[in-house]
Amino acid sequence: MGMKTPEPVEVDITPEFAELYLGKTFYQKLSNIIGSNFGTKVVQGTDVQVSLLPGLKHLRQNMEKVFGFDAIADNSDRNALKPNCILKDDDFWVIDHEITFAFVLLLFPPNPLNPIVDSLRQHIFYPCLEQQTANFDDICERAAGLPETFWDEVLEHTPTTWKTEEVVRQTDLIKNWFARIVASPQTLSDHLKNSLL
Repeated sequence: MGMKTPEPVEVDITPEFAELYLGKTFYQKLSNIIGSNFGTKVVQGTDVQVSLLPGLKHLRQNMEKVFGFDAIADNSDRNALKPNCILKDDDFWVIDHEITFAFVLLLFPPNPLNPIVDSLRQHIFYPCLEQQTANFDDICERAAGLPETFWDEVLEHTPTTWKTEEVVRQTDLIKNWFARIVASPQTLSDHLKNSLL
C-alpha cells in the first residue's frame, strides 16, 4: 500500500533470556511474553519525532498517507503517547500494528463510513491534518488494489503455532470487512477527507 515499514521477524523469548533482566524494569514484561512474538528488524538512521511534529509540516502528504492507512486498517494505536512511527529520510516508517482491525473482538463491527471515530481524533497526525483539505485517493486506490489472494498469503505466512481456528475466523472477518470498505475507493477517500473538515 506504499507504506514503509521495517522487515517483520518472529522473536523467540526464552525463559533464560528473561532471567537476564531479573531485577530490572523489563523483567516482568519479558516474563509475560515468553515464547514466539512478532517483532521487526532495526532500521538504521531513524528517529522518533513526536515533539517536532509542528516542524514537519512539509511532510503533510506522508502524514495523510499514514492517517489514511490507519483509518482503513482500523488502527487506533498511533497517538501522541505511542506514535508507532519513525522518521527516516523525510518519510515515516510505520511500526507496531497489534491493535489493527481490533473490531473483530466486538460483537457489532463499526460501519467504516460512519463519522470519524474518536480514536482517530487521538491519532498522532490528526492535529496537523484537522480542518485541512487532504487527499486520500492514492492510499484508498492502493487498498482497493490489493490482490484477492492477499489474506490467504497473510495466513500462509502466519507462524503455525499462531494459526488457531480463532485466528482463521478473525482473518475471514477482516477480509470481508476490508472488501466492503474498499469496494468504492472514491467514496472512502471522500469520507476520510470530509471527516477532517
